[in-house]
Amino acid sequence: MAEVQNKKKGTAKGKSVKKGSPARRSFFFKPATIILAVLTTLLLVLGILYFARVQHWFAAPTASEMERKTPITGTVLQKGKKEVKPKAAPAEEYHNIPRQQGDDYAPLRPEKGALVAIIVDDLGADLVMMQDFLDLQLNITAAILPNLPHARAVAELAHADGREVILHIPMEPQNYPAIDPGENALLVELSKAEVQQRLRSYLQIVPWVVGANNHMGSRFTESREGMRGVLQILKDQGLFFVDSRTTADSVAIIEAKKNGIAHAGRDVFLDNDINEEDIRRQIRKLVKIAKAEGSAIGICHPHHETVTALKKEAPSFAAAGVTLVAASALVH
Repeated sequence: MAEVQNKKKGTAKGKSVKKGSPARRSFFFKPATIILAVLTTLLLVLGILYFARVQHWFAAPTASEMERKTPITGTVLQKGKKEVKPKAAPAEEYHNIPRQQGDDYAPLRPEKGALVAIIVDDLGADLVMMQDFLDLQLNITAAILPNLPHARAVAELAHADGREVILHIPMEPQNYPAIDPGENALLVELSKAEVQQRLRSYLQIVPWVVGANNHMGSRFTESREGMRGVLQILKDQGLFFVDSRTTADSVAIIEAKKNGIAHAGRDVFLDNDINEEDIRRQIRKLVKIAKAEGSAIGICHPHHETVTALKKEAPSFAAAGVTLVAASALVH
C-alpha cells in the first residue's frame, strides 16, 4: 500500500507534461512572450528598411531617376511639389545701357592684351546647371542668389572647382511688387539697419564670397541712401561691387568711388534674347569691346542656350588675344 502511495507521489512531483497539453501551451500564449515576438519582428523589418535606404544613398542614380530631373532644380520631382525657380528679371532690367561718359564706368586697362570677365547671375537653384558651366573649363564668376534653395551648395561647388564666387544681391526693381526680386530682397522703403541686416544674412548663407553685384535693382541702385548702406557692409567685409547697370540712373559706382570701395560696371548682357545665335553675337560684341577698351565685363544667366553658345565661342577668346579672368581682376 505504501509502495503504491509513493509511486503516486513520485508521479505528482516529477510528472511529465504531454505534448499539446494546456500546461505546455501556456508559455507561448503569455502576453510578455507575444510582445517580445512582435518587437523582435518590428526591429528586424526596420533594420532591413534602414540598410536598404543606406544602400540607395550610395548607389548611382538610375536612368529613370535621371530622366525625371528638371533643368531648373536638378532634383527629382515629386508629385504635388513645385519647382523652385529664381525670380527672372524682366526685359527692362536687362537693357544693354551704353557706358556713361566720363570715368564712372571706365574699364580697367591692362598693360598687355585684353581681358574679359563673364559673370553668371541667378545661380543657386540648380547644382546640375552650375556643373554645366564648370564643365566648359572657362574662368567664369559665379553670382549666387541667397534666396534660392541650393545657394550654399552651388557656392561650395564653384569654389571647389576654382571659380570665384560673388553674392548676387536681390534688390528692388521699378514696378515693384508687380515685378518681384524674390524673398527678403532689399527695398527702398527699408531702414538702413534693416537693409544691412538682410545683407549680413545673405553673407551667412553664401560662403566664399569675394564681391557682389545686383539682381534687378533698377530702383534700389538709384537710391543713394540704400546703396550707402549696402556699400558700407561690403567695405567692412573687404568685398568689391559690380554694378549690373539695370538703370542709367544708378548711383552705385559713384557712391563706391566716394567711399573707396573696389568697383566695376557691366558692359554687355549676353543673353537678353535666349537664342543661341543671338548669345554668340553678344559674346563677340563683348570681345570687341574688350579689344577696343582694354577690358570688358559680360553678364549671362543659367540657360542651356547660354552654355551651348559659350562652348562654341570658347576658342574665339584665345584667337582674339583675349584672356578670361575672374571679376575681381577688373575692379578698380
